[in-house]
Amino acid sequence: MNLLLTYDDPYTPHAGVTMYSFLANNPGNHTIFVISDHISEANQLLIKGVCEAFGSKVVFAFISAKATKDFPVGVGTVNPTLSIATYFRLFMTELLPQEVQKILYLDCDIVVDGSLEGLWNHRLRTGNALLRWKNPQISEAGRA
Repeated sequence: MNLLLTYDDPYTPHAGVTMYSFLANNPGNHTIFVISDHISEANQLLIKGVCEAFGSKVVFAFISAKATKDFPVGVGTVNPTLSIATYFRLFMTELLPQEVQKILYLDCDIVVDGSLEGLWNHRLRTGNALLRWKNPQISEAGRA
């Protein structure tokens, strides 16, 4: 599976939990793409180590500060708590390799507690880019 996460350097511990939980619950050779404006070398090494421990790899793609300089963030905007990292996912079509035909985007504040194979293998109709998927193993109340 190809997985996409977008975050800034201070959010690395949270993203690491998301990656670890995904890899631990989805055995296989995966590629995790990370889009950010900066991830420290130390944090890149930590993330690479987690991925390699599960037989997977991580690919980092970085956005220049110029690309987001006019994006609305902070005081005086509609959502003053919004960080610039919220916008990073908008750059996926420009930054992901052209050969990537399918990818799952996960927010970095989740824990993956099971297989995502059903979601990955779900067939989208031609032209669909988004899917609201309901895990058949989870009831309406959120319990199995």
